[in-house]
Amino acid sequence: MTTVEEARASAAQARRELAATLDALEDKLNVPRRVGAAYRRNPLLVVGIGVGIVAAAAGLIVWAAATRD
Repeated sequence: MTTVEEARASAAQARRELAATLDALEDKLNVPRRVGAAYRRNPLLVVGIGVGIVAAAAGLIVWAAATRD
């Protein structure tokens, strides 16, 4: 049987592990931070991807307008 101190220590460890997991998820899902880090490593790549996204969106808009009844 566990003592109260052991239960508290176990709960504290579980909280630390949960906090670490949540921090890792936040880092993984924080798109602006990830884009900023990628931009610092290779700005031309990030700008190129942005231009590609804008061109694709513009193409979709033109296509939708052209195929409209």
